[in-house]
Amino acid sequence: MPGVPVLTVQGDLVGENLAALEREVDPILAGQAPGLVLDLAELRFVGSEGLGLFVRAGKTLNEEGRVLVLARIPRQVERVLRAIGLDQVFPMFR
Repeated sequence: MPGVPVLTVQGDLVGENLAALEREVDPILAGQAPGLVLDLAELRFVGSEGLGLFVRAGKTLNEEGRVLVLARIPRQVERVLRAIGLDQVFPMFR
């Protein structure tokens, strides 16, 4: 998708890693990009606050006709996303 920022998420999405990602995501949500791709290939763990960030970003973008895409999702993370139904909310690609 041309003009769509891609952010790479690494390690465990908790604490400072989560805060750093929020600092990158928030300006994109406030801007005019047609969407956001989160590359999760290097994500090891996502806690409830990280899932909350996905939901918040997806909702904000969706309300404005934009899209959040979760890409290159590790199997263990994909299982969590599917278990709580987020696979029905966001486009997800392995």
